[in-house]
Amino acid sequence: LKCSSPPPTDFEAVRGRSAQPWCGRRQRRSWRAARSVDVPARPSRGKGAMEAPRYVLGKGFNPDEFLKDIKAAKEAVGEAGEADARHLEMLVNTATALAVGGHILIFFGVAYPFGVLPGLVCLFGAVGISTARCMRWTIIGHHVSHGGFDKFQKGHPDRLPKHYKRGVFATGYRRFIDWLDWMLPGAWDVEHNKLHHYYLSEDKDPDLVERNFELLHKLPLPMFAKYASMIFWILTWKASYYSPNTFKELELSRGTTMASRCWPASRSRMDPLTVADLFLGAPLTSLAKGELLGALFWPVLAAQWLLVVAPFVVIVVSPAFVPTALGNLGAWPFELEWQRAAWKA
Repeated sequence: LKCSSPPPTDFEAVRGRSAQPWCGRRQRRSWRAARSVDVPARPSRGKGAMEAPRYVLGKGFNPDEFLKDIKAAKEAVGEAGEADARHLEMLVNTATALAVGGHILIFFGVAYPFGVLPGLVCLFGAVGISTARCMRWTIIGHHVSHGGFDKFQKGHPDRLPKHYKRGVFATGYRRFIDWLDWMLPGAWDVEHNKLHHYYLSEDKDPDLVERNFELLHKLPLPMFAKYASMIFWILTWKASYYSPNTFKELELSRGTTMASRCWPASRSRMDPLTVADLFLGAPLTSLAKGELLGALFWPVLAAQWLLVVAPFVVIVVSPAFVPTALGNLGAWPFELEWQRAAWKA
């Protein structure tokens, strides 16, 4: 935590990615994590804009003791070992079994007319598929993408498959095997592993809830209506917000992409990007401000994003493929019409 010269005190140097290299990169991160700095609230975005709260540590905070506690916790947990490898294999096998079993249950559930039992069978199948997808993201993909097994792979190169490693897991064709979801794994790596964790609760954290719901905060609506609107986000947030926003962060992180070079001046790069923004709000804003190139920019970005989510959309409707294929081959073995079964699936 010691540096050769005093730390910066202005807002942008303390909180921005463009901070001057007054000491090493790791030391700068340690300073932000452990020092008590009276950082001013972020600049207002306009009249009536919500002011972010100040995340300031108390004067009694001891950075040396904090660092000691962090190191002690890391040593107590230790590095990944054989037990962790077995646990990972168990999780992968469980997710696979839930996904396969879920599709089998749905197949038999839709093969019979509507009723309590077929409905329960389909429900259990859907829960199995949903749980498998959640496991591949929040437990398997998350831990592997954070490098949780990288050191274990170096010390035991033949113990686990090579793709259980940061930068390899779910990349390229392995996306269809390891973790196929609404968001591109590489985009999630940029948005979550890098931006979210490096700039936690700062303006450049893409998951800064205070900023992302600033508009809802300012709307003159009853509080119960604002809480009720959360139901929509609970049911759709991964597709309606997380997928386009992670894709945006991936494109902006690459200096040669269209998004990085041609981002419209009328929209901040830090603003969250939802499906509604991508297809409606942002293009209309560009047109209203006379940005012809901006109005053309958004449809191109939307088309690129659609290519990213297209494989997962196919997987979502895949339970209907089996009844359709068997029906067209004349091999559908159930009394219920295969067309109805496909629609139900």
